[in-house]
This record gives sequence, C-alpha cells and structure tokens, in this order.
Amino acid sequence: MLFSRRPRTDEFEAAALPHMNDIYRTAARLLGNGTGADDVVQDVYLQAWKSFGQFELGPIAVPGCSRFCFTRCTTTAGNG
Repeated sequence: MLFSRRPRTDEFEAAALPHMNDIYRTAARLLGNGTGADDVVQDVYLQAWKSFGQFELGPIAVPGCSRFCFTRCTTTAGNG
C-alpha cells in the first residue's frame, strides 16, 4: 500500500488547502504565467496527497510543498 495510513480527505483539505494560494502565487511569480502555475499547483497537491499519510500534520508540511513547488517550477521553466 502506498500510504502508511489511509489519509482522510477532510484532514488533507484542512492541512493543505489554506496554503494553496501561497503555492500558486509562488509558482506564478517563478514561471511568469498563471497557466503554468496551475499545472505546478496540481503537481504539488498530487504529490502532497500521495505522501500525506507518511508525515505528521504541522508546519513541516508547508516547507515541503514550497520546496517541491520551487523544484517543479525550475524543471518547468527549464523545459519551456
């Protein structure tokens, strides 16, 4: 099984959704366009969902999402 415990949608939403606008703004600024930022946000949140059962909720999750966002933007900008 992918998760160490089965994540609950409401737990994920409570932990992750408050940071969606910040992730979007970061991606839009790094990429210079909203369309690419939408794709990055989807990738970040998909990755967060996949690993959600593997970490404890708390402030550690935000830097992880931000780091993945930066990496994804760098990869996207390099391929564009």
